[in-house]
Amino acid sequence: MPVSTEAMTIPLKSRISISATIVTTFVGLVVVMLGSVLSVGYFSSLRNTLELVGELATQSSTFVTDELSENLDPVTEQANWAASLLANGRFDPDDKQDVEDLLLGALAATSQVTVLTYVAANGEILRAYRRETGESWHLDRSPPSNPEFINRMLRAGRDSEDGFWNEIFYSERSQMSYLSFASPVRSNGDFLGIVVAAVSLNKLSEIVSDISDKNRGTVFILTEQNQVIAHPNLTSEHPELSKETPTVGIERVGDLVLEEFWQRNPIRRRLQRGLKTLF
Repeated sequence: MPVSTEAMTIPLKSRISISATIVTTFVGLVVVMLGSVLSVGYFSSLRNTLELVGELATQSSTFVTDELSENLDPVTEQANWAASLLANGRFDPDDKQDVEDLLLGALAATSQVTVLTYVAANGEILRAYRRETGESWHLDRSPPSNPEFINRMLRAGRDSEDGFWNEIFYSERSQMSYLSFASPVRSNGDFLGIVVAAVSLNKLSEIVSDISDKNRGTVFILTEQNQVIAHPNLTSEHPELSKETPTVGIERVGDLVLEEFWQRNPIRRRLQRGLKTLF
């Protein structure tokens, strides 16, 4: 029975561009078709097999890209929208209650977002978040558990005219890792702060799991360091996550097909050499 495995790889420390380009900057969408499609006639059928794999990969890549865009575009749009309302004065950035009303309303409208935060230029934080176990929403004004990350975002926000994706970070308070998008807030040229929309990697794995079911394969997202950002097996908390290791290694996901494939990297090189010889 053929097994389909699809991977997206992104550099852990890079920022991902906004909206429509979110998925394409997950560098190198790799679709690997394993199983019987590569077992028929190896050399005599290699050209046709690889052409077929290429066609299937293109179709599958397009589907996965479209599905991820559909789920992640609202994250960037919500952050940009909330930032614009603070910038134009519809909601007063200096009025905590006003800001919290905005955050709660925006969070309720975007199921993909786990935490929506306003970080003022002075480092003060207001956040609205949803429980992973339900649709209840909560407010929080406590200091950040990872102040270094907040400071890096603020510095980046001062230097950026547009929104940007951040490095993955781990919250000791929630004991979860997040992928986040930040949108700078400016009024009359003055930097007021940033709105940050964060998606937990648990939620991202749920999205990937749904796409896998639709695509009849396993979709996962990797970093260039061979760390797994999202996988159908990672929809719940993982005990090995920490501030130092916000993502899970390939060997810790529990996907034997993925682990075996990664250990057999020389097979891919042999296929490439065979292709050059044949052609």
